[in-house]
Amino acid sequence: MMIMAVTQEQRKAALDLLLPYQRSDFEGIFRAMDGLPVTIRLLDPPLHEFLPEGDLEQIVSELTSQTGMKEEEIFSRIEKLSEVNPMLGFRGCRLGISYPELTEMQARAVFQAAVSVSSHGITVLPEIMVPLVGTPQA
Repeated sequence: MMIMAVTQEQRKAALDLLLPYQRSDFEGIFRAMDGLPVTIRLLDPPLHEFLPEGDLEQIVSELTSQTGMKEEEIFSRIEKLSEVNPMLGFRGCRLGISYPELTEMQARAVFQAAVSVSSHGITVLPEIMVPLVGTPQA
């Protein structure tokens, strides 16, 4: 079995499954913070933290048998995910620029939650932070 790269449509389908969870989380935050500003930082996970720990050869061997991918392909993907400085690498606004559907889902969740909660008389003051963006004035 050959595994192809994940398409934008596949990512959107997965994010559609996450949307209700994100919206529910934001609704809870907005209820708790009724009338107070809420700063929501868009996702920018350090991707290296999602790589499995342990014996790399064993992990690649397991992935090869589970996915049908060639070892070279798996090593290549691992190399692409590794970063010289994982705290800067593929973080901040770069994630949303490369995968705009992720930012779209989060924004949708924030605003749907704000509308839902405010319709019940709760004052919602969301502030969205796009991580690792600066200006000369900052």
